Amino acid sequence: MKKYFFITAMFLSLISLSCDKIPFFGDHVIEGPMIDWAPITLQVFLMDDNGNNLLDPENENYYDPSNIAIKYEGKVYRVTDPNSPQTLAYRAHFGKIFIGGVNGMQYLEISEFNATEKCEMREVEILWGDGTTDVIAYTNDYSVNDKYANDADKDWGYTFYRQAYINGEKNTTYDGKSRNIGYTIYKTVPDDIIVDWMPIIMNVYLHDEEGRNLLDQDFADSYDLSNIVIKYNGEEYAIRNQDDAQPLEYLAIFGEIWYAIDSNNEAYIKIGEWGVLEKCEMCSVDIVWGDGTTDTLAFSNDYTYDAEYRNDSEHNFGYTFTRSAYLNGVRLSDDEYNGSIYIPFNIVK
Repeated sequence: MKKYFFITAMFLSLISLSCDKIPFFGDHVIEGPMIDWAPITLQVFLMDDNGNNLLDPENENYYDPSNIAIKYEGKVYRVTDPNSPQTLAYRAHFGKIFIGGVNGMQYLEISEFNATEKCEMREVEILWGDGTTDVIAYTNDYSVNDKYANDADKDWGYTFYRQAYINGEKNTTYDGKSRNIGYTIYKTVPDDIIVDWMPIIMNVYLHDEEGRNLLDQDFADSYDLSNIVIKYNGEEYAIRNQDDAQPLEYLAIFGEIWYAIDSNNEAYIKIGEWGVLEKCEMCSVDIVWGDGTTDTLAFSNDYTYDAEYRNDSEHNFGYTFTRSAYLNGVRLSDDEYNGSIYIPFNIVK
């Protein structure tokens, strides 16, 4: 056990301390050394199931200390840089919380606690910033023997009894003596989720001024689908029947253009597909209706990505999309288009 002390020629002064913080023996003062015990510190190692250090900045699953919080006695503390060194002749004060390192292994240090303060199940809660928490705890007790008050080999008469716990379970790796109480906590790090994003598709509705569906093939004045041509990137495409449509693919490829009926029994043309991770500005399609008119449909697609949320569905797996749609150069309003993967175009002839 590492101890720090200084010798005084004076008798040990009676000091009024609470919670059994007693640097003297029994009810009497003993001439001899005053022991300035180094404080108790809690050192927390965070590992994945394969033994990789999750506090190592080089680890792709690194736990950012700025997201970690410590709750102790109703107060919340944040990880900071270590305080400047102080002399050892001072009373332990809680609040030093930082990332330390030994032999190239980073750990979370939580300190300080008075080594001669008896306590039962002193708990500290760690909020890791990923939605999980762990509670570490320790007990501290000791006895003193006047006979060895001046014997360094006998720890000046002190015998310490300590135990450590992780989430209520005894930490069997702790020796019960050291002032540095080590804890190793394991986190299961999920494999990165591969998101099979649905592709972007244009849904085109065509009506006359009276609201009749001009794509409804049961309507006498409907447009002949065989006369309609879709132009995109210098290529021309015909409309296929929905029954001939191909299933959606993981990698969207343009060319899925077909005649469809929606849940309201409304006929429309489905034009696709574009991958949602394909950034584009004014990606446009021309529809040549076969009546001498043409309409231009377009959209812009962009996104940002935050790797911190790559496995978090509530944060859209780290993606934030920005989309807008245009009909003949006029941007659709928020009422017409909400930024979804299905872009509605309502055209009136």
